[in-house]
Amino acid sequence: MDTSTSNNFPSVNAERQDALAFAYQYGFPLYAYGRFTKAHIDTPNNAFYHQRDLIKADFTKVVRPNNDTLYSFIFYDLSQSDLCFHVPEIVDRYWAFSYYDMYANNFANVGSQTFDKPGKYLLSYDPENLQYGVRKDGANSEYLGTINSPTPYGIFLARLVVFDDEDKKMVNGFQDAMKVITAKRSSGALAPVFDRNIFVEVAQSTDGPVSEAEQVLRLTAALAQINPSEVVQDRSWIATTLEKAGIKNGKFNQPPGTSLEDAVAAANKSVQATVLSAGMMKPLGNGWTFSSSLISGDFHSFYSARHLVAMRGYLQPTADQSIYPSWYPKSQSPDGIGSACHIGPKQAILFSFSGKPRTNHSGFWSLTIYNSAQLLVANQLDRYSLGDRSNLDYPDGTSLRDRADGKFEILVQPDDVVPPAKYINNWLPAPAGGGLISFNLRVFAPAVEMVDGTYQYPEVTVIDAITPERRMSTRL
Repeated sequence: MDTSTSNNFPSVNAERQDALAFAYQYGFPLYAYGRFTKAHIDTPNNAFYHQRDLIKADFTKVVRPNNDTLYSFIFYDLSQSDLCFHVPEIVDRYWAFSYYDMYANNFANVGSQTFDKPGKYLLSYDPENLQYGVRKDGANSEYLGTINSPTPYGIFLARLVVFDDEDKKMVNGFQDAMKVITAKRSSGALAPVFDRNIFVEVAQSTDGPVSEAEQVLRLTAALAQINPSEVVQDRSWIATTLEKAGIKNGKFNQPPGTSLEDAVAAANKSVQATVLSAGMMKPLGNGWTFSSSLISGDFHSFYSARHLVAMRGYLQPTADQSIYPSWYPKSQSPDGIGSACHIGPKQAILFSFSGKPRTNHSGFWSLTIYNSAQLLVANQLDRYSLGDRSNLDYPDGTSLRDRADGKFEILVQPDDVVPPAKYINNWLPAPAGGGLISFNLRVFAPAVEMVDGTYQYPEVTVIDAITPERRMSTRL
């Protein structure tokens, strides 16, 4: 399809053009869902897929993955029946059973942060029940809780932190003990059975390749009516706007006087405008910022923020589960994700921590480095992150595990520029030869000090690489 206005349409219809931009933004998370599910197209609906090993540099299915937890997930389909989840006893660690609707809204969590117990939980879909999230059921109920989904289709994602290679075996045992079975309901079928092959089919055309923008809009046409917004008050105007954008009866036909290319540009521009709105990004000091809980995990009516996260960090948890503070150089405005930095072949980036990041019960933290493709960096140590479970040292050589708190550093330096032995435990290798990198500071189960300005976030400094020939004259 021609995306310009000049060849086919001599004038732009502003109302339809605005509607098309919104439709693209609204439906983009469906495209992100498709990218994820196509990598696991052989996994049936309502069946577990267990990631058995921690993610390494050869993993390419999702950008900016974490190297802290093992995942178990289900592409759930509640069209014909509800689902009963059995939560095994999971001890001495962070764990979360997170539920996402089709648009990656994290509308419910069961886990260690809320001191939830092992047992049975019901995942339910009822289009007449507009109260979404977890309802803790009474003592006489068969279930410890009922989770009501706003859409019949979605994703269940379990995260379980891993301490080390030996501990991974225990986490694999927890995965094996997870169970899911169908649970009959009196209402019967409430939607068509979910055929995930739709994400393959929308990319096919006898006329040639289908653009990403048109795939987004085809998916929106096919799925939006069955999977409405979780914000009930928005549903009517969304339906009207989607129809103006050419979406009707499950099909997309581009309206006259519109440009897909301009619609995508307008949608992307509105993302930046949302991030820069007052109150959306909170400064934390030393160039670090934190995204408001309004645009973290469960997005409600912030469709532009939902679009942003679907592009760059799909399946983000809510802020009570985790935060991702972002650092920006003084010359760059916050964009909600974090700065990309160029590191030279003989340069390093030094993170000078004032103390350990603060976490609540069962929480953990880590710093992860990504290459220009937003994937983990291949390196000689097979080390992709450093954090509370790592063998980090204080400047005097004492392990962080052996002292309650104090200043310490993490050194990001190219893989082919090996630092002196005293820095090895605190070295996070960047790409050999340098290049474009970015990083995530993850804090799961964050304490209030991490967001109220109490904790002093690390200073980030670009320095000459530290080598046996060139040592730092002083260390914090």
